[in-house]
Parts: sequence; structure tokens; C-alpha cells
Amino acid sequence: MGNKARLTAALSTLAVAAALTGAAAAAPPISTSSSVRSAAPASASGDTVYTAGRYLVAFADDPVASYDGYRKGYAATRPKPGKHINPSSTAVRRWTSYLTAKHDRALAKVGATKLYDYTVVNNGVAVRLSAQQAYKLDKVAGVIALSKDEKSTPDTSDSPQFLGLDAAGGLWQQLGGQANAGAGTVVGVLDTGIWPESRAFAGGTGIPVPADWRGACVSGERFDKNLHCNDKLIGARYFVRGFNKHNIAKTEYLSRATVTATAPTPPPPPPATRSPA
Repeated sequence: MGNKARLTAALSTLAVAAALTGAAAAAPPISTSSSVRSAAPASASGDTVYTAGRYLVAFADDPVASYDGYRKGYAATRPKPGKHINPSSTAVRRWTSYLTAKHDRALAKVGATKLYDYTVVNNGVAVRLSAQQAYKLDKVAGVIALSKDEKSTPDTSDSPQFLGLDAAGGLWQQLGGQANAGAGTVVGVLDTGIWPESRAFAGGTGIPVPADWRGACVSGERFDKNLHCNDKLIGARYFVRGFNKHNIAKTEYLSRATVTATAPTPPPPPPATRSPA
């Protein structure tokens, strides 16, 4: 994959993670030409224009998922086909530390403090910057792009119909009907929240949580991991540093922003399920 294509993919995934949650791709060097540095708007003169705000900053080194061992002294972390990343392995821990240390050094040069590190499928950070800090960071070696974070809103809260899953001849029907389609599949979701009391997340499916599941269920406001996580909702976490707590609606809680759930038996979406997308 070419450098520009890899950069586009990295920025796209970073944008999803940070814009929705508030939560790296080619062997260096990646080009830092003006044609690649197109994540921020340009002035009439062609210079990049930066303003104060949250940014997603992409760095040149490969993330854990694609690092093939090109850096001397650091073993490859890219899993072999059909295998999973082992986050507790020495190689992954060392490479993650290497990436985050480079993030810290780059941000220290401009006096900025990161909100989040991204090291698994992207190599970058989410960070608040002044315009001056953004201009300076843009020139730091190893930084390949700055992309202004933007607020995103859901297109729908009625995903099965929106995706055509329950239509005649749709995917559910193709996979054995609504009662069986997707049984045992682990589905990762980044969205605006869940309603754990919904019957869509009731346990007792009879399908065990996969032995290689490495996610986490984290308690929060009105969300008790011991009560709400089960063999259907197997993990849930929230990320709010970029969005800020004061922007959370009074009817929402700091516990339901990012969800990873199983889909052993896809039920019809009940009214209580606010955003199953």
C-alpha cells in the first residue's frame, strides 16, 4: 500500500475513534510532502491553516497491528494470518512503549499534553492544541499529519432496517433466520451509548464468551459490570476526555459510550435500545 493510501486509512480510523469516543501503518519514512499533509485546510497561499482545538495527530511508525520488525531491537508485532495480537506479549509491550515515548517527546516540544494514545491499529494521539502549538507540531520530525477533530452524529438508531438486515432475502435470512443469524459472533461497536436494561442485551444465551476474548467490562454511572455484562454484552467501556464531561446530556451517564457486545441471537430492535448502530 502506498504512503498516501496508508495515511488516509490511518486518519480515517483515528477520526472514528476520537470523534465518537473522545478512543498505528507503513514502515517509515512516510512522506511529509504538502500533498500528503492535507488533513487541515489550506490558505489561499497554500499554507496549512491551524486553529485551536482537538487534533488527531498521526505519526510515521507502524502500529502494533502492522509492525513487521523493521526497527532494530524491536521484534515484529504483526500477527500471522489467522492469529490474534497478544497485548501482553513482550514484543507488543515494548513496541507500544516505543511509540508512546515518541508521542510524548513530540508533544513535549510544543508544550502539549495528550488525551489518548493510539498504538494498536493506528499510531497517533488525540490532543488539544492552540494554533501556535499545531503549527509547531506540524514541523516535528515523525509527525505526518494533523487532522482537526469534528463532532459526528449517528445517521440512524434503527440499524437492522437501515442496513437491510431484516429485509426479505437480507443477511439475517441468508444466515438461517433472525433467531440464528450471527450466533456466537463478537461484534465491536463504537456508538453514542447503549441501554443495558434492554432485552437486546439480556444474557442467558447458552453461548460461552470466547476463550480468547481480551476486552473489558468497566463500571460507570448507573452501570455495574457485575450486573449488566453477561454472555450477550461481554464488554463495555467509555471514553470522554476529548468530548468533556460537561457536554454529556443530563439524561446520559458516564458509562455507556463505547460498547463491545456479542450477537448470538439478533432480536428485533426494541424501543429501549437507543443506538444499536
